[in-house]
Amino acid sequence: MKRVTINIGMGNNPYETKANDFADYFRVRFGAMCRYAIGKWEGANENTLVIYFETDEDVVDFTKKLCGWTNQTAIAVKVDGVGDLVYNEGHEGERYGFSDDYFIELYDGKYNVLSYHDESLLASGLSWHDAQVFCEEGKKYGGSFLIEKVEVTND
Repeated sequence: MKRVTINIGMGNNPYETKANDFADYFRVRFGAMCRYAIGKWEGANENTLVIYFETDEDVVDFTKKLCGWTNQTAIAVKVDGVGDLVYNEGHEGERYGFSDDYFIELYDGKYNVLSYHDESLLASGLSWHDAQVFCEEGKKYGGSFLIEKVEVTND
């Protein structure tokens, strides 16, 4: 099985307003773990869905299809730790190379859990695992949640 992490920009994406449903697609199909983060594309901030799963599928072919489905120019992906920037098959413009400086890993710090409906803070400073457990327990009671990475500052 290949270990895969994908960063999908949600700007200009038809699933932008249905991000949780889109993440659920990956959870159901691959048993994926997902989180939201702020990424960068062409110098601008972009809401990004970070997805981790394991598969035997052709990841590059799947990612090219994903570019088309999500109206993305390119999607950053790592397969077994090796990064690639996979472009939409119809893209004819400038192409950038993959950069670890912009890639967002699934596990990389502390997280806050917010209410999906009003973005109020429900829990703070959790590990990724604990944030996932919090959300799964809350779903049993009809809750919907967002997980955000806590920015670390050295004041």
